Amino acid sequence: MRLVLKLPQNKPPFIGILFENEETIRGEKLHTEIVERYPHCTYEIVFEHTRTALNLRLLCQERVMVYFYNHLGFDAENLKSWLYFTREAQAFTFGHIERVFDKDKLILSLPLRKKFFVNVKSVKFIVAEVPDSEWEVPFRKNSSKW
Repeated sequence: MRLVLKLPQNKPPFIGILFENEETIRGEKLHTEIVERYPHCTYEIVFEHTRTALNLRLLCQERVMVYFYNHLGFDAENLKSWLYFTREAQAFTFGHIERVFDKDKLILSLPLRKKFFVNVKSVKFIVAEVPDSEWEVPFRKNSSKW
């Protein structure tokens, strides 16, 4: 699984989880209740950076649910830029995607074949451990502000 961040024109910033090649079927089945049973929940995202990994938590406070996406591959410079450009954003979107002929496409859930896409009201970034010099974090330790 890989983190994909986008800044589409005239739309909220997008946070995607890319499932590549043989992982696509996993993307169709993983956490399907998000889009099949609870698409209208108010979701929040928390990024957690540790010494060895970037994790994403998708939270729905109304239903008291947390969905985990651990050890995501990511581009550090892209993440830093995206966080900077979205620091004032009031809304975001989240989805599972696959890459088809160099184009990202939303995955359809199984069994109901719904587009894996939900609205997100907030994004926070937590540095759980001081990272190695893998990339310079522009935030204070344990800060949810950027």
